Amino acid sequence: MSQTNRNFNSLSNDIGHRIATLLSPLSRASLGRAFAQGTSKFNFTWTQKRSARVWDLIFKDDSWFQAIDSLSYDSATPAPNPTLVGYDLAKLYHGSSTSAYIALLVSDWGGDCRFFKKIFFASLRDHDYNEKASEVHFKKTNIILHIGDVVNGQEWIQMEDPGKLFRRNRRKWKLQTAALYFKEESLIRVGSEKIGRVLNMPAEKECIKNICSLQLEFGDGTPVYRVIRRRNMTVRLVSIETTDKNGRKWVTNWRVARADETNGL
Repeated sequence: MSQTNRNFNSLSNDIGHRIATLLSPLSRASLGRAFAQGTSKFNFTWTQKRSARVWDLIFKDDSWFQAIDSLSYDSATPAPNPTLVGYDLAKLYHGSSTSAYIALLVSDWGGDCRFFKKIFFASLRDHDYNEKASEVHFKKTNIILHIGDVVNGQEWIQMEDPGKLFRRNRRKWKLQTAALYFKEESLIRVGSEKIGRVLNMPAEKECIKNICSLQLEFGDGTPVYRVIRRRNMTVRLVSIETTDKNGRKWVTNWRVARADETNGL
């Protein structure tokens, strides 16, 4: 046993847990591999292991996250918050599969994250990149990651098929997806109450195949509504706004425009 491993063996469970909570998911994954064969008391909780596993499938280091953390905006601009979204996250989180279609959102209202593209791509695990679709396909897994928000930094995200991020609940037939924040350990279920859609399209999958919104959080915990729009969308829609608890207005839902309406998307 190495001296480092012996040092960690001497840690109490309480101290080990405190250290674990200060580490990023990728640091936890690296440390877990380093001590996989030891008898250290440096234990991670179940959620710490699960979240570390997901991020470790995608990134080989946290250099890009450190760059995002270094961004400094004025008090009126909320902090970015790297977040994975997609129903398939549950399979990655619980370890049942490494096949998934998910998206990485940054929610960087200052817009500077796009200057870190070189760092971002260098920090990814071995992959192929489809620039037209803004999709990364990882070679050792079957994970496809949409990165339009990372490379373009626009308020509304364009995607070939937004519906890939959602499923219907088998019992209630309601739309749902999932989110995993980089700075949090637990997988978050995003129910239909936080999913915006085209309201006068009754079919659940039809109402989000062209455009949808997700209620998430900025880095400071305030709400952000991320709009995902189908690339080359042809249906004409009228936007519907929502006012959040802080008085800020967001476009969150839509309706199909009437034939006599000249405004709309």
